[in-house]
Amino acid sequence: VYICLMVSSGLFVTLAVLCIWHVKAQTSIVCNGVDCSCGIGSGPCTLDCKTNSQACKGVTLTCRDGDPCTIDCDTSQACRQASIICSQDSDCNLFCGSGNFVCDVMSVTLNSARSWQCSSTSAPSTCP
Repeated sequence: VYICLMVSSGLFVTLAVLCIWHVKAQTSIVCNGVDCSCGIGSGPCTLDCKTNSQACKGVTLTCRDGDPCTIDCDTSQACRQASIICSQDSDCNLFCGSGNFVCDVMSVTLNSARSWQCSSTSAPSTCP
């Protein structure tokens, strides 16, 4: 969002330009064996479960209300038996990668999410 405000006053024209630049920063959270969430803040969020095998196995992964959220499970069993919670008005994207049992036995709760998408490089797909 870019906002400029121009002000002039008096006989002498004084021109002041106030510009505010606000960028919603990308948040990246490295998840490693415990429940993981985007936390507070705003803007796109990535829950990174590809740090090691079983990084998010059996944990709860929670996206933030109203923001795009990517859950990256690109390692063998990285998100096996995980529970994903897509919060209200969020855009949830799950990437299941190509490892063994990456997104196997996973549950997804959509909670009025704006959108849900899952992609996988495995054949057959490992998407829940």
